[in-house]
Amino acid sequence: MDKDLIRKYLEGNCSKEEEQLVLRYLESGQETNLHAQIMEVEKSVDKHIPAELSTSMLREIHSHLPPVQRKGLLAGMKQWRVAAGILVLVMASAAAYFGFQQEQSPAPVAQQIVSIQNNDLSVKKTTLPDGTSIWLNSQAAISYDRNSFNQKLREVSVTGEVFFDVAPDNNKPFSVRTGQLTTLVLGTAFNVENFQQEKDIRITLLQGKVAVEAAGQRRELTPGQLLNYNTGNAVIDIRQTDTSTGREWLEGRIAFNDLPMQDVLKRVEAMYTISIHCDADILKGKRLTGTYQRIAPADLLRKILFVHGLRFTEKQGKFIIKP
Repeated sequence: MDKDLIRKYLEGNCSKEEEQLVLRYLESGQETNLHAQIMEVEKSVDKHIPAELSTSMLREIHSHLPPVQRKGLLAGMKQWRVAAGILVLVMASAAAYFGFQQEQSPAPVAQQIVSIQNNDLSVKKTTLPDGTSIWLNSQAAISYDRNSFNQKLREVSVTGEVFFDVAPDNNKPFSVRTGQLTTLVLGTAFNVENFQQEKDIRITLLQGKVAVEAAGQRRELTPGQLLNYNTGNAVIDIRQTDTSTGREWLEGRIAFNDLPMQDVLKRVEAMYTISIHCDADILKGKRLTGTYQRIAPADLLRKILFVHGLRFTEKQGKFIIKP
């Protein structure tokens, strides 16, 4: 078969008689020669088309033919061919093909982590890019990826105590990661307590609805409920609670909501960056619920310990708890 005639066919310039000659040639199963012709034609286009791609094009044509029709390329050519000839059309679209592949599989975008920390004793309020308001208690921190946040979803990570008033957006779910817990926001206002020195993570819902997932478990909260997750044994406990303490710390006070005394002292220690020493047996079974002003650490400790009849001595900057 004359190569010039094949080229005319590929370019869609054959007469009816010439087209019949080429089609009979293609029916004879001369894919190898046709492949070579593709390699010749590619020299006249701007974009190089690898041999592998050319072969894959032929396979693609064959894949659209019933088995009984795979004698040659004729039936496939008839299905795919338009006025200019199928292979020329495919080759002319090669640049778009590669561009499409790149568009469908974009290079991974590097994360750009934004971290907001509160190293002060006072409460810090800030607003996320989606309009969500957050309050960070002393020594709390929140982080998120600037490049992905508020795209398809809104995801943040939290340590310490943070209060969320989430901007509603049904098309972009809001989730909060706290260690092993993920809180999915189905409503608006809730409080998160995730202190690294404590074994429990606590979620208190004040308004709306949230779902909490951990260790293959999922629980939904309604306003007035507190979820406690023990990171040691993966046990989830949900109970009704006084939600007033969930907002009192936003106004600058220090609030404890049915918290073990050992954790209370850890929080005071971290908040004031002081050293507190206490025998664990002294605190066993003792818990605290109460709200206090952000006063000097010695005065605060005195008020907290008074509830359980405890006292302290201060020596070389260390507070030692005694019965």
